[in-house]
Amino acid sequence: MLALVPAVIAGFRFSRQGEAFNPEANRYREGARFLSVLLEERPALEVEIGPCAHRAGVSNPLMPEHVSSTGAHRMVAFVAARLDNSRAGRRTVSVSQQTATDRAAGTVDSLVFRHYALEGKLEHLLRTVDQHADDIRAVLAWHDTVSATRFGFAPLDPFSELVERDMEEVFGPDWTGAPTDPRWSGGGTLDSAVEEAKGKMARFMRDAPLDLDRLLRLHKDSE
Repeated sequence: MLALVPAVIAGFRFSRQGEAFNPEANRYREGARFLSVLLEERPALEVEIGPCAHRAGVSNPLMPEHVSSTGAHRMVAFVAARLDNSRAGRRTVSVSQQTATDRAAGTVDSLVFRHYALEGKLEHLLRTVDQHADDIRAVLAWHDTVSATRFGFAPLDPFSELVERDMEEVFGPDWTGAPTDPRWSGGGTLDSAVEEAKGKMARFMRDAPLDLDRLLRLHKDSE
């Protein structure tokens, strides 16, 4: 408890302002529930973290060349402090992040992608995305050697494929139809939220699979 409680309090910003959603804070009851999970005796505890959204400022939508080493180590150290002191017999953490594939067009912040596309620098964007993945791998590898928790890296694409299949199953091939198996009643708040979200999800759609290597070669050979 002496090890866990400070790490939980330091790593989360809690709000005691009732149950109303606060985008800048976590509900304190969720924090208590999370702490209870850590204190429960169990054979294994598996945690998935991600994805990194690669956000940048609207006024300067440039991705940094490297992930902040200080910030990344701080994040992983907070996770290790919690899980190392949990009562689970085995603890594993998988951190997902986008790598340099054509799906980066959907998972990188749209303002960032648009900036690099208009500048004709998609190759640079992909190199930066891969560099970020390498930076995270290095941080995870270091903590994996010094922590009682096992840390690993997972590319984001398999998760994206699951999301795409789920969207097709629910909304049809073009993601615009009515749910084939409605999981909520029409006309309600959730229904309105789903309709609003479908427009934003459209930017994740892909047409024919892209030959990324060919596009990169064309880009390198052109002006």
